[in-house]
Amino acid sequence: ALLLNPFSRFIFIDADLLFFKRPQEISNWIEKNENVNYFTAHPEQVFLDDHYSEFSLRKLLYKYFDLKMTAGFSSGLLLISDKKIFNLSKINLLFKFYDSIAAIKFNCLEESALSLIAAQNKFTCLSIKKYATLCFWRQYQKILQNFSEITLIHFGLETKEEFTSHGIKQALKNNFFKRNSV
Repeated sequence: ALLLNPFSRFIFIDADLLFFKRPQEISNWIEKNENVNYFTAHPEQVFLDDHYSEFSLRKLLYKYFDLKMTAGFSSGLLLISDKKIFNLSKINLLFKFYDSIAAIKFNCLEESALSLIAAQNKFTCLSIKKYATLCFWRQYQKILQNFSEITLIHFGLETKEEFTSHGIKQALKNNFFKRNSV
């Protein structure tokens, strides 16, 4: 679906993200028609600790292709300024390579493929402190200490339970359930 949409410029967003403030960087990107691509990321150390195989595969691919990119790349929020950056034949070759080394068993292969595209096209990482990608309770507990800095949280794995709680709180706070009278 990411590649089949009819738009050349678009925002891809996972369903398990919540905004807690106006995302100024995203608003600027839209309003100023910026020709920059953005992504969010896991802190590398957290990704390394809990996804060692995936982290290592990404690091090897970046080294092999001589690319600069954080191994913590997350595809939860992508701002794409031109979908022509997606070369389907290269993506297909990458997945054939994954299959040849039995990497198909990894969890985040599509995300790793997107990270290579992002690296080749010099995507810019949104601030990890403002745009938090969380998978584990220890990350969530740490974020709560600096919650005033948070613009967005991408709730993954262990933190999905908190998504519903925060979502309802945000909906109530912003009168999302307010009934309009006609």
